[in-house]
Amino acid sequence: MYKGFNLKLKNASKLESDGKYSEELKANKKKITSKFHELILSDDYLDAEELMKAWFPKSEYHVFISHSHKDAEIAECLANWLYEHFGLKAFIDSHVWGYANELLQELNDLYARKDGDTYNYAPAIANAAHVHLMLSTALNEVIDKTECLFFLNTDNTLEKTLLKNGFEESRTASPWIMSELKTSSIIRKKLSRDRNIVRKSISMERITESAKFLYSAPTEHLIDLSEDDLVNWLDDCTTYFGSRFRIPIVSSDYQALNKLYEQVIIEA
Repeated sequence: MYKGFNLKLKNASKLESDGKYSEELKANKKKITSKFHELILSDDYLDAEELMKAWFPKSEYHVFISHSHKDAEIAECLANWLYEHFGLKAFIDSHVWGYANELLQELNDLYARKDGDTYNYAPAIANAAHVHLMLSTALNEVIDKTECLFFLNTDNTLEKTLLKNGFEESRTASPWIMSELKTSSIIRKKLSRDRNIVRKSISMERITESAKFLYSAPTEHLIDLSEDDLVNWLDDCTTYFGSRFRIPIVSSDYQALNKLYEQVIIEA
């Protein structure tokens, strides 16, 4: 990861797109779900490496989008906008939470079911530990490989919490958002190596009948962005040619990211 952005969207309607990237996301989900079933039913032993490979297929992602499950539509809207205008492929973390829940449900049904709708405690807890650790490890690798992170900072992700010392601090109820922000704050900062090659789903945030936790959510290392900044970025990337018929040419993929980095440096 090279840069992280603290994106505060007040009007997501500015991010209009044709929605084509959603079709690619749906196709990927079908492949991943099919691979899960194949791996789970093929042997008594599950290969964690193969599961993570199925979870995170080797694809070139430019951007990692971190968000609350309540903002899933906004995240997908942003991903489509980035893809349509700049050819940037975004990794949306909520898609992975859904896979994790499906995998955990299947594992518990196969290995932890006691009777009816109840499960044996020990194997169910062990299954959850395996799945959550695989998810955390794989998410960290994706953050490391993508060039920048967009954190959707909304009322659904962070809330002002009064601490015992009397001070207020932004906290999140999501362990996944906490983990992603912590990872992005300490991970090595580097440009993507891919630059050299350029040419029933229940979110895991929703845990019922459990203790409620609030996590520190560091955003100081992220650069603030608004929807107006995104629109200005698109303008900066657009060059018009021709005197009679003005034809717009838009910078794409890593060239577009370079423009964004230049823009935030100038504003700073």
